[in-house]
Amino acid sequence: MDRTYPKLYECVHTIKGKETNRVVSNRKRFSRALSLSLLSLTVLLVGALAYQAIDAASSHRSTAENVLRDYATFAAEQYSQRVVQVWSYRIANPLLYSLYLAEADDLEADLVAPTALPDYRTERAGPIPDEALAIAKYSFRLDLTTGELSVAGAELSPETREWLADTLNYRIHNLDKVDWQTGMVFSARNGIHDFGLYRVRTGPDETPLVVYGIGGHPKDLTPVFELASSYGQLLPASLVGDLEEERFVGILLDGFQGDTLYISDQLAAAPTGPYALAGTYRMEEALGSMVIHGALVNDAAEILVIGGLPASRVPLLLGLLLLTLSLVGAALIVLNREYELARLRADFVSGVSHELRTPLAQIRMFAETMLLGRVRTESEAHRSLNIIDQEARRLTHLVENLLYFSRSEKGLTDIVPEPTNLEPFIRETTEGFSPLAQLKSVTIETLVEEPVVAHIDRSAMQQMLLNLLDNATKYGPEGQTVTIGVRKENANALIWVDDEGPGVSLEDREHIWDRFWRRDEDRKAGITGTGIGLSVVRELALMHGGSTWVEAAEHGAKFVISVPVGESPAA
Repeated sequence: MDRTYPKLYECVHTIKGKETNRVVSNRKRFSRALSLSLLSLTVLLVGALAYQAIDAASSHRSTAENVLRDYATFAAEQYSQRVVQVWSYRIANPLLYSLYLAEADDLEADLVAPTALPDYRTERAGPIPDEALAIAKYSFRLDLTTGELSVAGAELSPETREWLADTLNYRIHNLDKVDWQTGMVFSARNGIHDFGLYRVRTGPDETPLVVYGIGGHPKDLTPVFELASSYGQLLPASLVGDLEEERFVGILLDGFQGDTLYISDQLAAAPTGPYALAGTYRMEEALGSMVIHGALVNDAAEILVIGGLPASRVPLLLGLLLLTLSLVGAALIVLNREYELARLRADFVSGVSHELRTPLAQIRMFAETMLLGRVRTESEAHRSLNIIDQEARRLTHLVENLLYFSRSEKGLTDIVPEPTNLEPFIRETTEGFSPLAQLKSVTIETLVEEPVVAHIDRSAMQQMLLNLLDNATKYGPEGQTVTIGVRKENANALIWVDDEGPGVSLEDREHIWDRFWRRDEDRKAGITGTGIGLSVVRELALMHGGSTWVEAAEHGAKFVISVPVGESPAA
């Protein structure tokens, strides 16, 4: 009697199952792609929002800083006006007017030194201020027609005399305007650190004839600049009110060559520039083209801007963005794991369904054959009963595996180890498996080197051995010899199953113990399986306080179970 009917029955159900799995798989792939797209869109939206928030905060801060720089520029311009006032009324006018009085009568007379200038002041003009006399180190006179330079007071080096004559000639003939009959020059080149305060005397046709003035060292100008700083607020009262603005407005004044002429106490105490909130104002050429830097220091931003400068939100936003990316990454990992778990469970259900359908189809067919009286001979009846018995054993083995697996997932698996003589136990187990081995003409040999007693749960150990024997029969060739052996090693009993199959590669020797894991080549070859047999073996071995592993054998693979030895059952 052939088996065409059950094979056809199995084939039809397999085709239906594959079609159903294909539809379900397509739906799962679409769902996964949709989830990934939504998560990616979430990341993009969060990134766009973070960028907009950072850009808005940056623009707000930049606007506030620009306003503060405008305030600093305004303060520098105001300070320049104070300098001009102090310079004109406290320094330039008293000194130059006194020098003018000294030379008014006779241009050919000897030049008057600065120390003698107070003698030429009239009662109406008043005395020369002390700060003006302090900076006047020498007086000079340059005859523009002859180029002769006369100096009285401090001695000048040839380099300084040359600089003063050349600079005054250039100023008078190239830069000075008609409105500027007085002016100032600075130098900090080639070791020369001098300034010159001058006035031009012209003839009847307003042709420049003589340049005369007062000179000295720039460091002596500090009192002048300090006096300019003391003339009240540099910023509008509407901004600072009654506050002492000296605590947050600083002044730095540079000469034409970049040498520092004056720095206020606020900037001297602050870190070296460049200052973040600063403005610059350049004075007229007639005043030596001095550059004034106004800088806001300390808590100026908190006073001049309502609420102060907005704090940078970049660290917070970047932290939130990184947190979002981390959460999205975690969600992707969980989603991928759930997808893999769903795929493994789908494969498991498909494998279990196939494993159940095949023996059930066999049992049903041969039972119907006998019930309908289609058995022609006694040998056919005996063969039908053998097949029913074999398939029933396969069902029992599969159901026991599923029960062990279900109980282990719920944490309900429990074993009761007891001392057991392994040799008769193994022979009994192999005899029970022999009908299934006969389906593929597999020969099972037992190899026991010495009597070994182990502390095992008989039912659990039987399930482990049946799983190893079933794998050896399923994956090995027909007509192979499977050897099951026992030996003692130290305090452990080693039970091993050696087959003549394709073996297990090094990279797969740990994966094969994972739940639902199956090799791709086994799936492609159409070898059925649930992927839980070896995981049940390892879990039961661990519950015994033992371990499992696989190693290469001479013709296939060798699966080993190690459990603790026990006392003799008789003892």
